[in-house]
Amino acid sequence: MQRLRPAITIMALNSARTVWARLRVGGEMNPSYDRMRRLESIQDTFTTTPCSGTVSQMLLALIKVVPIGAHMSLHHCAKTASWSDRVRAWARAICIALASIVVCAVGVAGDVKAQTSNFSVSQPRTVTVLDKQAWRFIQDDNLTDAAALSSDASTWSTVQLPHTWNAIDAATTEQTAPTSQNYKRGLGWYRLEFDNPGTGATQWLQFDGASIVADVWLNGQKLGQHKGAFTAFRFDVTGKLLTDQENVLLVKTDNRAPTANSDSTAIAPLSGDFNMSGGLYRSVSVVSTLDNVHFALNDLGSSGIFARTSALGAGTATVNVRAKVENDGTAGGIYLIWATLLEADGRTIKSSAISKITVNSQATAERALDVSVQAPHLWQGLEDPYLYTLVVELKDAHLNTLDAVAHNFGIRTMTFDPNLGFFLNGQSTPLRGVDMHQDYYHKAWAIDPANTDESFAIIDEIGANTLRLAHYPHAQYTLDHADALGVVVWAEVPFVNSSTVCVVGSTGFTCPGDPEATGFAANVRQQLQELIRQQYNHPSIGLWSIGNEMTIIPIIAGQTNANNNIQPLLRSLQALAKAEDPSRVTTLAQEGYIVNDAVIEPPPVEAGPIADTYSVNRYFLWYYGTGEGQFGQDLDTLHVLYPT
Repeated sequence: MQRLRPAITIMALNSARTVWARLRVGGEMNPSYDRMRRLESIQDTFTTTPCSGTVSQMLLALIKVVPIGAHMSLHHCAKTASWSDRVRAWARAICIALASIVVCAVGVAGDVKAQTSNFSVSQPRTVTVLDKQAWRFIQDDNLTDAAALSSDASTWSTVQLPHTWNAIDAATTEQTAPTSQNYKRGLGWYRLEFDNPGTGATQWLQFDGASIVADVWLNGQKLGQHKGAFTAFRFDVTGKLLTDQENVLLVKTDNRAPTANSDSTAIAPLSGDFNMSGGLYRSVSVVSTLDNVHFALNDLGSSGIFARTSALGAGTATVNVRAKVENDGTAGGIYLIWATLLEADGRTIKSSAISKITVNSQATAERALDVSVQAPHLWQGLEDPYLYTLVVELKDAHLNTLDAVAHNFGIRTMTFDPNLGFFLNGQSTPLRGVDMHQDYYHKAWAIDPANTDESFAIIDEIGANTLRLAHYPHAQYTLDHADALGVVVWAEVPFVNSSTVCVVGSTGFTCPGDPEATGFAANVRQQLQELIRQQYNHPSIGLWSIGNEMTIIPIIAGQTNANNNIQPLLRSLQALAKAEDPSRVTTLAQEGYIVNDAVIEPPPVEAGPIADTYSVNRYFLWYYGTGEGQFGQDLDTLHVLYPT
């Protein structure tokens, strides 16, 4: 390690002197110095020193947490301050100065050159995966809740997760034949007896994906219901897990096709050109936290941490980290949020930042802090998909780690120009790619990492740099793979075909109903929030899609711009996506309106002006069209219609 420069030592001593000066007025103790409300007055002491940046934030946070002159408050007159109080305050000021020397020396601050160190963080949170235990399963549309709860499942089959009862009938080449049968849509029941994996201060039951609607019971008590086939969800089971006997988990999954707007499964997607496999087709786990205060686990399946590149240029970058902290305890307190950016080796500290947060009992609080990064190594797509590790820790006043979350993170900017196209970190990057579903032959949705690896090997082999994850949220493992490969991802909420259950009658399609009244709109908005919050930190994601081909069936049913149940919902999804994540652009994909084998622009129900960008699905020489040049001509027409 390099020797300390004299300037650092002088800075530290000056900091101690300035802190002490701020504690005194005219030679007496300053009565306006209050531990929690008045210490902001010394902020410029650190922010103007050679060791500013993260060190400034860390020291300020420590000052606010560690009692410094704790006996000095607004209620103490300067003349009544005891000599011991003065000595204590002076000693603590010196400690702060010495701390600044240490911090600057080891390179924790964002403005100090990174030092190689064996960075380690304690693991206060435990995750126990339940997939490979002996689950019992039965597919039975007539089994009632009461009967399932009273059954010991001894006659049910034994399975492991991931699992779907549609592995064969929904994922086979035979299903596309003229004589193929419909795949089974109905009720699937899962039962698991398991031991309590630990005694955390809080415990949560997490489902990474259950299709389409899931009802969950633990030890005979209903925990709740989740409606949505693709996003993760959790139930707080603190105090509900037995320690002296096995726990019984019962899950009912329902993938029945909706036939009316009042059906439980009448949620997005109502239909589509893909099958809706039923079951627990992703992981189930128990998450235990060390302390009652932890990063939010009640936030629509998110990690409670949201990071983005907020500035990039001139050899520096700023990573904005927003943390949500939940306090399930009986007392409020003041805590530290410590964000550390590690190099790809997982050990070398690139930069760090710290901030304090106050969290009241039985409440959730949010805090944002900026990590300054000098000479950042950018995530540059296929060329160089460099990934840092972002570790965010929650610490108490004694610097004990209460919770920690880690994410792969890439520093990058993505912009779209209506005339010049897509730019990654300011570099023009034409997007050429493919769509991908989560189906696999004779597995349907119950895929494993090896299946995803094989799909990405094909994507890599053909040289695609863009991936549309059609037409719903995919697994975190898929997004991790995209981050590592360097492809730009289009992530999509499963709003497909229509916003109400459409009926085919003697006169054709009818799509009656108001999605706001039926609950469809509220559910698709929730699914959009879950998508964005759960996948926010992935650098590969460039666009949030708010829908796919959602106008073509309503158009066939006679809806127009003047009278439709699609545009108001799309506008609400657009507003919600921008509120959840202003840093990314939105898009939607609209099918062509065909009359006499030609695409009519604009269509009777327009979606082009709603999202930030407009995407189209065109099937020239497949469903319609007479020549290869028609696709380009249609795109030129659209650019004139929607130039920005």
